[in-house]
Amino acid sequence: MKKFFLIKKWFFTAGIISFFLYFLPLLAWSGESKSIDRSAELFFSRCASCHTIGEGDLTGPDLESSTQWSSDDLKEAVEEMQENVGDLSQKEIIQLVHFLKDINVKSRIKQQKHKIESKLQKSLAKTSFKKEEAGSVDKAAELFLYRCAGCHTVGEGDLTGPDLKSTAQWSDVDLKKSVKRMEKNVGEMSDKEIDQLVHFLKDINVQKRIDQQKSKAEEKLREDLPKASFEQGQKIFRGNKALINGGPACIACHYYVREGGSLGPDLTDIHKKSSGIILQSSIKKASYKVMRPIYEKHKITQEEALHLSEYLSHPEKVNKRLVPTANSVKFLAVIGFICSFGLLWVVNKKRKGPTREKLVRKYKSH
Repeated sequence: MKKFFLIKKWFFTAGIISFFLYFLPLLAWSGESKSIDRSAELFFSRCASCHTIGEGDLTGPDLESSTQWSSDDLKEAVEEMQENVGDLSQKEIIQLVHFLKDINVKSRIKQQKHKIESKLQKSLAKTSFKKEEAGSVDKAAELFLYRCAGCHTVGEGDLTGPDLKSTAQWSDVDLKKSVKRMEKNVGEMSDKEIDQLVHFLKDINVQKRIDQQKSKAEEKLREDLPKASFEQGQKIFRGNKALINGGPACIACHYYVREGGSLGPDLTDIHKKSSGIILQSSIKKASYKVMRPIYEKHKITQEEALHLSEYLSHPEKVNKRLVPTANSVKFLAVIGFICSFGLLWVVNKKRKGPTREKLVRKYKSH
């Protein structure tokens, strides 16, 4: 009997130990799996737009080898990246270091990505984008077109700024900070406008909304403005027609199909990156670092932007116009040279003839 109670006691003790060693951690892990992995979320919002882990280089290098770095070296590298991603607290830096050195880092990224996408889908299901009545304005899309689209796309590659597709996986807080930082380039925005852009960039229908609003804006411009003119755009670009508000001609700084300055970027291939309302917005806003102080007091009008956009969208027309002119100049130059040479020969012959005859007669008379 005593032996039976000892065995029973042993099983009871073993059960308690098993519960603490196995079931409690399992329950904890189960609860944790439903929560947000803060380190992985931090990586998505601050690092994933430029770096991958084991999936190759983006604009920054693949970080798979960072698991082999020392903690001090990795911490120093993360601290240096703050100039690109914004300030990080010491806690966040340490979180990223431990995250990057975790042998399960790839599975954590995959799990967190799935959680973020699921959360986003649920959030969008509750506050889904409602189709607006025909002709109405999607304020957030309009804001993006006029403030952001000159430098950024969403899923169509880099322009002067990076593609913003990956921002859908960022936290609202980090995305709001990034939008706020862009005010130095696009001008001040209200808190409401910043919130609109944050929710807009996280919408799974963002590209569809951009295309719809772009079509509406271009249709409205066609109603309000005259037809876009390549010839007018060429005159404005070259300075043959002055800007209404007195700004300098584009050709002074920009090169475009065989002519122009070198202070600004070459615009010959700009039509491959931007066109229509987006290119017009970039021209009208003139929000680039060098252009802003020049055109801030000499605004480019919507009509001027329309004509310039048309001109910059058709470099092939410029080629057709310039090549015959160049050939004509060469032809006229050759004809002019031949005529000048012939004229000099004739004049010289007339001058030498009588003089030679006089000398011959004078010699014979002696």
